[in-house]
Amino acid sequence: YWDWCQRPENADRRTELIRGEVFEMSKPTLSHGKVVLRIGSMLETYSAQSGVGYAVVESGVVLENDPGTVVGPDAAYFLDDTATFDELHPKWGEVPPTLAVE
Repeated sequence: YWDWCQRPENADRRTELIRGEVFEMSKPTLSHGKVVLRIGSMLETYSAQSGVGYAVVESGVVLENDPGTVVGPDAAYFLDDTATFDELHPKWGEVPPTLAVE
């Protein structure tokens, strides 16, 4: 699925992989973007103040490998050991988030 998403013809498509099937997602609205920004900002502030975990928005997360399931929650909070930018997985998160907001 990663390789399929990287093809030029798929570069501008918003999709998720659910149990091996690709689903096209609609483009988010401005109000959606504002809400995601606020939630992501709150999660990031909590992370910075507590020194625990990290927050992301609109990032892929692998939930299953067989059949493949890769989703992109609007915002997510992770408590795994990877807390610095340089240590983040270069593709999608391989550990489900502690909190996912959709």
